[in-house]
Amino acid sequence: MKNFNKIICTLLALVISLAQLPLTALAYNDNVPSFTAEQTDVISEDGKWKYDIALDKNEEPRVWIKEYLEIAEAGKDFVFPSAVDGMRVQSVDMYPSSNLFKIKKDAKIIFEENIEIISGEFMRSSQNLQVVLPSTLLMIDQRVFASSKNLTINFPDGLCAIAKEAFQFSTFSGSTDIVLPESLKYIGNGAFEKTNITSVKIGSKTNFSDAKFSQTAGVYYTGSVTYPYTPFINCGSLTNIEIDENNQYFKTEDGIIYSADEKELVFMNENPADYEIPDSVEYVCSGVFTNKTFESVYIP
Repeated sequence: MKNFNKIICTLLALVISLAQLPLTALAYNDNVPSFTAEQTDVISEDGKWKYDIALDKNEEPRVWIKEYLEIAEAGKDFVFPSAVDGMRVQSVDMYPSSNLFKIKKDAKIIFEENIEIISGEFMRSSQNLQVVLPSTLLMIDQRVFASSKNLTINFPDGLCAIAKEAFQFSTFSGSTDIVLPESLKYIGNGAFEKTNITSVKIGSKTNFSDAKFSQTAGVYYTGSVTYPYTPFINCGSLTNIEIDENNQYFKTEDGIIYSADEKELVFMNENPADYEIPDSVEYVCSGVFTNKTFESVYIP
């Protein structure tokens, strides 16, 4: 009986400890169904696309575009289709391709409705691109548009995640005041690193955290950003980050942005002459003091 009670107590302690663990993985987006791979490297009937086929939970086929098989014309509009061979295109998941290289300059790139994930680095190092994203888009994966110059792009309502380094080292044409959609949940490390953005508006649901995508899991959370880095590291022109007052991950006091628990000093919209870092702060995010001048700073 004594051993039985000991086992019960141990199990209860384990359950309690697990319940207190942070959600560092497997927090799935309900909008993305689970898939099982069915066919790979299928060539489309018109000979233009190589793709994978997977079945969703309703046994409906979805397509992951892997490669464009023809030679794209330089400077011409290019469309990623919403359907191939009568099946819905779920994801464009491509890596640099010589067949697409010529469209990466002075062109308009259109992702049609139904596409939910853009992954791979096939648009990396583009120049003077106008990118039209669909309202169905859920995720821009890591380094998709990294090192692009004079990029024009929209951030559609419904977007769930911008993964790490998605726009790293890029420059935006037109307005550099970025408004991220209220639907956005995750912005990964260095997502906008060393870009020319001047201000960012962030909604109530957004956290600085990394997310990934898989065909079987959809979009899922993998853990908080590793401080002292942020999505906006080394953005020398960035002077203002506006975060919705209902955001549970951050708090703003006198123009200074902290994590909700005040353990991280995230950004300074204001530049007080004298600044006292709160005793609760454990991390000062990279770039917080860029372009700031102080008469005195208190470090706890």
